[in-house]
Amino acid sequence: MQDGFRGGINYDANDKYCLDGQRLIAVSGAYGANGTEYRTERESFTKIISYGTQGTGPSYFKAWAKSGQIIEYGNTTDSKIEAQGKTEVRLWAVNKIEDRVGNYLTVTYTEDNPNGDYYPTRIDYTGNSNAGLTPYNSVQFQYQIRPDITPLYEAGSLIQTTVRLTNVKTYTGTTLVKDYRLAYDQSAATQRSRLTSITECAGDGVCLLGTTMSLSDNGDGSFQVGPRDNAQYCALGLGNTFCQEWPESQ
Repeated sequence: MQDGFRGGINYDANDKYCLDGQRLIAVSGAYGANGTEYRTERESFTKIISYGTQGTGPSYFKAWAKSGQIIEYGNTTDSKIEAQGKTEVRLWAVNKIEDRVGNYLTVTYTEDNPNGDYYPTRIDYTGNSNAGLTPYNSVQFQYQIRPDITPLYEAGSLIQTTVRLTNVKTYTGTTLVKDYRLAYDQSAATQRSRLTSITECAGDGVCLLGTTMSLSDNGDGSFQVGPRDNAQYCALGLGNTFCQEWPESQ
């Protein structure tokens, strides 16, 4: 029990907000209102302000960190993740990080509201707001449908992760520089996805020796990681959560 209230998440005015697992405490203004200032429950020397209104909560947040970074959460349509089937926001994902001299990066997401899911699709960096420079380098993410989908419910809304990461690609402009390829299998005991190899490939499709993991199931459903192995040298064509987020209200 905190704040004299006992209960779960309801997506209503009783909900409280967290940053990196820490409860936000209002120090100026009404909780969840436009312009309210917060601190984390354990002092992190970060100033947080909520802005606007969506549903029963804020539209987005901004944080001023001790490091000098200014971080925006939920200040784009795709980073404002609504609860499945509702207009209330379930979490505000980071959409922009900027430093003291104007260097910044932005994060773009895909929101899958029917499944209560979301995932980053790209990070664009090398922007500078003081110089009027837009980002020209990027990291882009590709996914595949995962076979192990576990549904959960929160205040009546579905939350389930439907995809798994297969490629992390770095670009300068539109030129592919690196492609990191991830492969998986499924645990025989739990049917959960397990990462089995990571391979680094150049933009021309030539790959370094891949790192593979030997996994074995235990009787209790857990698994052990065996010795690493290397894949053969190959020349292949292109294959097919940096996310800092505001966890659900607690």
